[in-house]
Amino acid sequence: MHDQSLLRRFWAKVDKDGSVPEYAPHLGPCWVWTASRDTKGYGKIWKTGKQGMWIAHRLSYDIANGLPDDSELVLDHLCRVRHCVNPAHLEPVTQRENTLRGEAPPAYEIYRTHCPYGHEYSEANTYRWAGQPEQRKCATCRATRSKQRRIDAQTAEYIEARIAELRSKIPTVDAKSRAGVLGAITKWSRHLEAAKAA
Repeated sequence: MHDQSLLRRFWAKVDKDGSVPEYAPHLGPCWVWTASRDTKGYGKIWKTGKQGMWIAHRLSYDIANGLPDDSELVLDHLCRVRHCVNPAHLEPVTQRENTLRGEAPPAYEIYRTHCPYGHEYSEANTYRWAGQPEQRKCATCRATRSKQRRIDAQTAEYIEARIAELRSKIPTVDAKSRAGVLGAITKWSRHLEAAKAA
């Protein structure tokens, strides 16, 4: 299966007296990989003859159980310690299951019952895009945003009409009143910018 030099190098880099994971203390202690790790924190070791790299926990699982025949399966760290190589802490699962068990945004999203504004994700109050049915949006919040956009558009139209009305008065007022009209136009222009930015 694996040559003896690889196994010797592998076991020399494993500390079987690791800490017990807080996430799952029933699993017992982690076997900590003490050598190099990749950027995601997984241990790695050269294959014999420098023919590429093994991910350390995959090698450990292969030594103990053999790798799963299904190429769609990945190994999930039940202990949530990426540099753990204890095969008892590893379980073959689909990539989707592995993601949902983790701490990535999709995992958080799947278990949420309410939107950030407190509306329940019920069947009637959940909007799903046709191309991404797994993504949920709150229908109440969507309707509120749509209504607010309509109000903002109407507000901008009202402000633009008010500015146009003031501009039409400029030629008809005296110099003293003109300063007041120009000040009002400036004020309404700031309101317009704020309404368009909202």
